[in-house]
Amino acid sequence: MQKKQAKVFAGLLSMSLAVSLMTPLQGVSGQAARRKIALSKKSVTMTVGQKKTIRIKNAKGKRIKWSIKKKSIASYKKSGKYAVKLTAKKKGTTTLTCKVKNGKWKSYRCKVKVKKATLVRTPVATNDVVKTTEKPSSTAVVTMPSVPTQTPTDGQDKPQEPEKTPTVKPTATPTAKPTATPTVTPTAKPTATPTVTPTVKPTATPTAKPTATPTATPAGEFAEKTYLSTGFEDGTDGFTGRGAAKVAVASGGRSGNCLSVTGRTSTWNGAELNVTDSIVKGATYSISVWVKQTTGSDQKVKLSANLTVSGQSSYPAIKDETTLKSGVWTKIEGTYEVPESFSKLTFYVEGPSGNFDFLVDDLTITQTTAGKEPFNPEGLTSIKDTYSGIFERVGNVLSYNTSWNNGYQMQSDDTMKFVKHHFNSYTLENELKPEQVLSNWSGTISVSEAKKLGYVIPDGYTESTVAKLNFDSVDKILEIANNYGIQMRGHVMQWHQQTSPRFFHEGYDANNDIVTKAVMDKRIEFYIRTVMKHVMDKEKSLTGKAGSLVYCWDITNEYTHRTNKPSDTTWVDVYGDMGLKPTYVKKAYEVAYDELKQYGLQKDITLFYNDYNEYDVADEIVELINYINEGEEAKICGGIGMQSHITVNYPSLEKYGTAVDKFLATGLQVQVTELDIGIEDGQTEEDLANHYSDIMKLLISKQENRDKSVNARGITGVTVWGLYDAISWRKPTSCLLFGESLEDPKPAFYSFLEAATK
Repeated sequence: MQKKQAKVFAGLLSMSLAVSLMTPLQGVSGQAARRKIALSKKSVTMTVGQKKTIRIKNAKGKRIKWSIKKKSIASYKKSGKYAVKLTAKKKGTTTLTCKVKNGKWKSYRCKVKVKKATLVRTPVATNDVVKTTEKPSSTAVVTMPSVPTQTPTDGQDKPQEPEKTPTVKPTATPTAKPTATPTVTPTAKPTATPTVTPTVKPTATPTAKPTATPTATPAGEFAEKTYLSTGFEDGTDGFTGRGAAKVAVASGGRSGNCLSVTGRTSTWNGAELNVTDSIVKGATYSISVWVKQTTGSDQKVKLSANLTVSGQSSYPAIKDETTLKSGVWTKIEGTYEVPESFSKLTFYVEGPSGNFDFLVDDLTITQTTAGKEPFNPEGLTSIKDTYSGIFERVGNVLSYNTSWNNGYQMQSDDTMKFVKHHFNSYTLENELKPEQVLSNWSGTISVSEAKKLGYVIPDGYTESTVAKLNFDSVDKILEIANNYGIQMRGHVMQWHQQTSPRFFHEGYDANNDIVTKAVMDKRIEFYIRTVMKHVMDKEKSLTGKAGSLVYCWDITNEYTHRTNKPSDTTWVDVYGDMGLKPTYVKKAYEVAYDELKQYGLQKDITLFYNDYNEYDVADEIVELINYINEGEEAKICGGIGMQSHITVNYPSLEKYGTAVDKFLATGLQVQVTELDIGIEDGQTEEDLANHYSDIMKLLISKQENRDKSVNARGITGVTVWGLYDAISWRKPTSCLLFGESLEDPKPAFYSFLEAATK
């Protein structure tokens, strides 16, 4: 009953505050109204196959509906919230309409006239490769960097260990689904038309003689391109052995050399070509290859792809099993449509019917459709640039190898370019949590072996073994951070959730008894020092300076919400419930602060306490941090993290602002560490946009009007918890700035930016 009453009261406060804010908000709306809403074009003339972008101007934050009268003449696809890309289909005239709700619905129209395309005969360039019945005299190769091939288990690539879903929940669970529409980017139009007569005589002889005269390519249509054509005369041309297979150039090809595939021990072993970094996403490719085997009997081969999307591998067939007569060259052909998003793609020839050797020759890969236009992460105003001078950091959350919720964002170059454009900070979803570093499958090692690996074994450590720590992902993540120039929040050292149970048991074995407080104290020191030392040493090896990539650490997470489920083992099992004076929490900060001192970084890197529903437990958080810093020569806990998993309805701006005031009054840094705002039934994207604007304006106001004599730095960072709704842990609540993809900014994105501009 009390909780319901509190919610009703909070709602009344929110309504009251909304009324009080009406005047300034109306002023902003008045400015927007003075900017005339209009289409970028009132009429366009296009040729068949041509594409043009039409935008609705000065309509940010408003509801938009697009339609076209005669879809047979021209069609459109959305290109973000406020634009469409037209495609001319046949001769005729039609009308594109954009309806905008600006109080009332109003229509804006663009007349679209489509003309027939003019045929332009295209000369044959010297480097064009056309299908031929004869083997080329030399090789035209596009090379790709090879990557090490992991050995699959039982005929499959070894999957990554799945992560657990975060268990932290906001105070309310919105149920509304996102209203944003995913965007699909049409293919690009060729930007130049070659002259009919070449003006410069070619200096090289074409590698293959065309068997037919090329036909003219109408303007706007895609001309086929040769991706790779090779007879393996001079090398393996990027091919490597898949699994145990070995590849090498050999004689006995169809006319000269070929590629031999030997040493196969499993059916999936074969010759593999990695095309991840050079293939055109969304395009279709035709692949042809000649294969020969000499076992004396019929055998079967298969042309396949190895595709990794969101960390999940699949093995689509390009051409299913084909029977090879012994001693006879057989041509295998197939087509493959490349997905628009992936982290790995290879093509390979395998032998599903046996472990025999075979030969490969005269391989051709041809691009037959244009594919997706390259993603332009800089097409939108930068969030971090907009907030420069207000907050030191603006960040987001990323995953490197989590299988939960479409992770693996850090393995995508497009995603990281987007992150670099908009943010100067990021937080790892799972990879630095104790459950991952102390993973159950890592086992234990002796103390002497641990010392050789650089682990910190504290004085008085009485056990003969320590847990082996998993730094594989951490090291790769730091390398990526360095490559893209983005710094990281270290999250998290100590948590009642997502900590491996073995950490609390004798011998690091969950089947044994729980350890004593004295033993656990030493384990805390071993773990925190070793993790921080490893990270700082890795930073130094990458950049020459420790502390260059991780600028702060969340030491303890969500202590005020500590729980102890019967099925779990937590800190409470070892220490009991110590109220707001937990000795093991204070020890964690003492150890972490001292480790920073070992590197001379205690003044440069801040240790944070992080919590959720912080607006409900603000006083408890302040009391806890005061205990942590009690009796210390410096504030070893120097920052407070406000997670801020909130909704449009709760908490009220007043309640949230009161918590901010209490935290700023401590003199410590304050960061909003996990911001997402959910909507509920009956609420719209406009409601979400307005609340993002209100929250950010409140934070800006608190930052600008704080007592700088009490808190010199104030609010030093805001981190949005998710790149876009489709991969958010709160997906049904439409809680983020982007909808179905990085190319789908919502009204909330624009209101987030506008909050920082006066």
